[in-house]
Amino acid sequence: VVPLFDLALDLDSKKRRSNAAQRTRNWQQEQEGQEGKHHLLQPVALCGEPERAPPLPSSNPARFSGIAIVGYSHVESRAKRRQRLGMCLRAHGDKRRSVVLHAATMEQLVDAVAAGVDDVGCRLPTQWAETSKAFAISCDNWKSTKRVKASAGSLSGDEVPLDANGCIDLTDKRFVTDKRPLLEGCQCLACSKHIKAYIHHLVNVNELLSKILLFNHNLHQ
Repeated sequence: VVPLFDLALDLDSKKRRSNAAQRTRNWQQEQEGQEGKHHLLQPVALCGEPERAPPLPSSNPARFSGIAIVGYSHVESRAKRRQRLGMCLRAHGDKRRSVVLHAATMEQLVDAVAAGVDDVGCRLPTQWAETSKAFAISCDNWKSTKRVKASAGSLSGDEVPLDANGCIDLTDKRFVTDKRPLLEGCQCLACSKHIKAYIHHLVNVNELLSKILLFNHNLHQ
């Protein structure tokens, strides 16, 4: 359970950041006083405190079984985001469970895992499926999202540009006659039963099945 919190952003005024921090503390104190055996995760903001590590917003941290890192996806600079995340994890100790509530991109997800976060919340598989995109590289070999050969290439073997998340866009006309799966070697339902040309067709005629298959593939990956 994560108590209510008020999230201020880096560009907000000092007064707004101060009010948000105090409001969050007040809500947490109310939650601490309630009876129950549920586990509480202490909200810790990565944004709104650009000059220092996120403060410990509770006078009774032992009441919490871990920390819920909020505002992670709102830190615009990757360097700042990684720096603040590392400072946050060190400040709150290695023994407490750490959860990033939301990662908005594949880069953010990978950075959080690499930093040692225990759990990361995201809706990327759904988000990609809703925009007709399929994750087109293996997580085991995730190095660059600029281009990929073979697995996502067209029938002629040309390279297919990927977006920043490593996805291919199934609205692209190059997939009209592509008889290969979304990702070579993938064992998901979409890849084991269907080809890119068919899924491209489903996308073009706005069939719900296209989103179902793309979600299945993205989640599997």
